[in-house]
Amino acid sequence: MLGEQLIDGKAALVSGESLSRRQRQTLELLLSGNAEKQIAAHLSISRHTVHVYVKSLYKRFGVSSRGELLARWVQK
Repeated sequence: MLGEQLIDGKAALVSGESLSRRQRQTLELLLSGNAEKQIAAHLSISRHTVHVYVKSLYKRFGVSSRGELLARWVQK
């Protein structure tokens, strides 16, 4: 479906666009409790790149913190 991706068996509705593979991976790792530094090491990318992905996820989900992102996710 347009604007919908499955992550851990849940549909993540995103404003008109699907998440990129890296955004999905970053989201999964964030929701698993990993810090940006750990995500960067796991994905072999820079911490800055992870930070950019996290900020874009916050914007897409209309949140401003990891706690809000997790709360939004739990609601689905």
